[in-house]
Amino acid sequence: MGRWILIILGLIPGVWSGSWDVTYQNQCALKGTSVNLKCKYDYPYGHFLTWTDWSKVSDGGSLIPLTDLPSPPNHFTYTGNNRGDCSLRVNNVQSSDQGAYYFRFSTTLGSWRSNKHALLSVKELTAVVQPYTAREGDTVMLTCRSGCPEPTHIVWFKERQRVWSSVFQARREDAGSYYCAILGQETVRSASVALSVHCEYMRDRN
Repeated sequence: MGRWILIILGLIPGVWSGSWDVTYQNQCALKGTSVNLKCKYDYPYGHFLTWTDWSKVSDGGSLIPLTDLPSPPNHFTYTGNNRGDCSLRVNNVQSSDQGAYYFRFSTTLGSWRSNKHALLSVKELTAVVQPYTAREGDTVMLTCRSGCPEPTHIVWFKERQRVWSSVFQARREDAGSYYCAILGQETVRSASVALSVHCEYMRDRN
């Protein structure tokens, strides 16, 4: 009965193909967040998995196993399984994590590494205050740019105090330093930018 199940599974689209294969999805992550490098793999029937390994391409072009990189414990976590899923989780992403990654594996009857790679891009939040010099009553707009295509829930702070509107009419007390962060992950934040607010010019007396 088990043999017939294997044959049927081999005929269903999307189920293991029984051939050597590794496929990836490129990812973009903000510095300080965590990201999953999604990866799928397969190997011929009759093989048994014996070894898996992720490596990163160095600046010199060589492959360095992640276990040999100077990184904190559990910075890289393999979340895959024995067949089908070979995903890698990168925790507390840093600028040094940007680059190309390869997955390799061996079975009792062979080994495989794809010629393609998973590319991880690392970006940072950037706060923009427009205009950065305003007069009382001017409209001020706060914009936070992530550099990654995925939408994020952004919150604003002025000198660590929550700002509830990203568009407001400038007052003298609004002058100060502003930064944006990810809601629920406030440690993932931009550098601060300053807003200057000047009093209205005195009108000429008649």
